[in-house]
Amino acid sequence: MSSARGRHVLALLAPWRLPGARIGREMTDLGDRSRVWRVDTDDGPCVAKLTFDSPVVVEPGLKIAAVLDRAGIRTGAPTPAADGRLCRSVGRLPRRGWTLALHESLRPSASTKRGCGWPARPARR
Repeated sequence: MSSARGRHVLALLAPWRLPGARIGREMTDLGDRSRVWRVDTDDGPCVAKLTFDSPVVVEPGLKIAAVLDRAGIRTGAPTPAADGRLCRSVGRLPRRGWTLALHESLRPSASTKRGCGWPARPARR
């Protein structure tokens, strides 16, 4: 990633007040409905997601992900900004702009087959 783009993403993430934040690689291909970057911080890795929908469309899904995560289902739960909001409008038009959210990074664990939080499927007999 270019250093200019990394600085821009870091500037957009300012409301989250991430200690020692560094932008890692972009994790999406262009043309997708969103762009995703790995963000390394002093507190561990997380994921920044810029989606091409307004906060009104994005926030309900973030709230559902947070509820599921609290119930023990790993979702890559949203990380609230310092003001408690789950996402921020980053476009020029609040109702038609882009939305930025920060999520926990899901890492593979002993109980997951892939790093997406889903339990490994039992072996067929």
